[in-house]
Amino acid sequence: MEIESTLHSRNSDGLQDFSEKVEHLCEELGLPPVSLDESQTYRLPIQNLEIRFQITPQGNVILIASLGKISELSASLQEPPADLLKRHFRIHGARLSRLVLPYVLSQEVESGEIILWVDLGAIYEVPVDLGQVVEEMLNEVEYRLGLLGIS
Repeated sequence: MEIESTLHSRNSDGLQDFSEKVEHLCEELGLPPVSLDESQTYRLPIQNLEIRFQITPQGNVILIASLGKISELSASLQEPPADLLKRHFRIHGARLSRLVLPYVLSQEVESGEIILWVDLGAIYEVPVDLGQVVEEMLNEVEYRLGLLGIS
């Protein structure tokens, strides 16, 4: 019981600190302030993309970027969805050894989005410089979309 109480306290303090980091990031990027939504997610519109920070029930922060909906990408590239997914995963496999952060590539079943995500760890241990983490994610997304022929 004491361990659970300590974890709850750490996560509550961590959420406050993380909220301040997100607020600072928005100021830094010239974005309007964002709030945690009902799905425990901060959504930041950056460079025609939506970067998300999702808080898990365990108190971890997941950084997520969408590469697009498979149906829309498939139509714009005139490529069958299965072939496009294979290319995405082939690129991901080739990139793994070069990545600074351990990104995961997956498809969200509900939305049909192909997402790139990384677990930043416990909310109270998230890096101070969110700007650098977001910049790395944006660079990776841009690079991958470029390889796929998507501008």
